Amino acid sequence: MKSDVTCGENGNKRGGLRERGILKCTLPGAPLISIIPPVFNGGATLAEAVASVARQSYDNIELIVVDGASTDNSLDIILANEDSIDIWTSQPDLGVYDAMNKGVDLANGDWLYFLGSDDALLDVLHEIVPYLNDPNVIYYGDVQQASGRTSFDGFSRHRIIRRNIPHQAIVYPRSVFRKYRYELKYPVAADYHLNLRCFGDSSFGFVKIPCVLALFNDSSGISSTRNDAAFAADKPRLVREYLGCLAYLELAIRTGLKELEKNIFRKGYRRLTGRNRACRKDAGGSR
Repeated sequence: MKSDVTCGENGNKRGGLRERGILKCTLPGAPLISIIPPVFNGGATLAEAVASVARQSYDNIELIVVDGASTDNSLDIILANEDSIDIWTSQPDLGVYDAMNKGVDLANGDWLYFLGSDDALLDVLHEIVPYLNDPNVIYYGDVQQASGRTSFDGFSRHRIIRRNIPHQAIVYPRSVFRKYRYELKYPVAADYHLNLRCFGDSSFGFVKIPCVLALFNDSSGISSTRNDAAFAADKPRLVREYLGCLAYLELAIRTGLKELEKNIFRKGYRRLTGRNRACRKDAGGSR
C-alpha cells in the first residue's frame, strides 16, 4: 500500500516509507548507509538507478530521492517505486548540489553515498561495509565507465590538484557533513571543492578500498558536458588556502607549462598552415 503524497508550501511534495512511519537505524555490525540520488528530468534512467539500490545484498540502506520539480515522468517513476524509497521530495532547487545538500539534511545514515540518477550502483555495499571502521575517514574506490574501469589509486594532495575523485566512487562519513556542505557557488565542481577542502582538513583522512562502486555515466553528466568557470577562476586560491603554498606552486607550474605547450602548438600550427603569412598580409593591406 502506497502512502498519500504530502504537499507542503509552494506545491512541494514528499512521500516514501518514512512518511508511513517506517524508520531505519544503525544496527550492531550493520551501519545505516544513506544513498542519495538527486534528479531533475531523469526519467530515462532513474528507474535503473533506484533498482540498482534495491538489488543490494546489504540491506541496512535508506534511499533518499531528491527531485528538483521535474517536468518529465521522473515523479511517476518515483511513485511507482515508492516501496523501495525511504523518503523522497519534489520541489524546485538551485541545481544538483542544492539537491544533494537537501539529501544530506534528510539522511539518518552513518555513511552517505551520492548516486547520479543516470548511474547504477553495483551490488557492492556488503563488500564495502567491513572497511567502514573510522567515522572520520572518507573511503573511495573505483568506478566503471563506458570507456572502461577508472581507478583512483594512490590519491594524495599531489594528485587532487590535478583531478577529482567523483562522488560515485566515494562513501562519506556523516562527520564531513556536520562540518561542510556543497558550495552552491560552483554549479559543476562543488564536489571537487568539497574534496579539496577535506584533503586540507587534518580532521579527515582518505583511504582507498579495493572495490568498484558504480557504473558511472561519464558522457552526459553535468561535469562532462559543462565547465565551471567560477571554480576554475578560484582553484588557485582554493589550493593555496586548503593545501598550502607548495601545492599552490605545483599548480602554478603545471598551469604555466600547459599554457606554454598551447602557445608552442599554436605557433607550430600557424607556421605549418601559413596562417602567420596570411595574417601579416591582411595587416599590411589594412593600413
